[in-house]
Amino acid sequence: MSKKQIIIIIFSIILGIIAVSATVFLINKKFFGAQVLNINPIAEQREKSVDISVDIFENVSPDTKEKIQTEQKKIRALRGKVEKIEQKILFVKSLSGEIKDKDYQIQIVSETKVQQTKIDKQTGIPMSKDYSFAQIKIGDEIIAWAKEDIRNKTEFETEYIEVMVEPEKLQN
Repeated sequence: MSKKQIIIIIFSIILGIIAVSATVFLINKKFFGAQVLNINPIAEQREKSVDISVDIFENVSPDTKEKIQTEQKKIRALRGKVEKIEQKILFVKSLSGEIKDKDYQIQIVSETKVQQTKIDKQTGIPMSKDYSFAQIKIGDEIIAWAKEDIRNKTEFETEYIEVMVEPEKLQN
């Protein structure tokens, strides 16, 4: 064998070693690198679950989508200020939303549950306690829930009223 042939053989072996090393490096990077990058499998799972729910909604029939959108447009809660109290009827002016400044008569029924909710000034945590209809006063801010859409109504029955107490009005 000549010197030239030996150099070509050595050069070929070196190129072969480089090629094998590069291939092993790329394979490791592809498989093991992906695992190193995937340090939060829970977040990835959450992402997939969000995608699934979006896909499910996209596969809902047009009729069902329309029903969902119609339901979402309904107004079933009223945040307002008590302006007058007469027997078992609260006269309330709405304070927010699409029905802001609209007057409502809210009928209290025998099943109506009344709660008072105070927001802790320091923690912001709401604390509710039983309250009675008799304790509601003119000027109180309330939230009243209805079983029906109240957008086009001026009176409704409620089975749940929440009397809100602002943090600065809290008494220790």
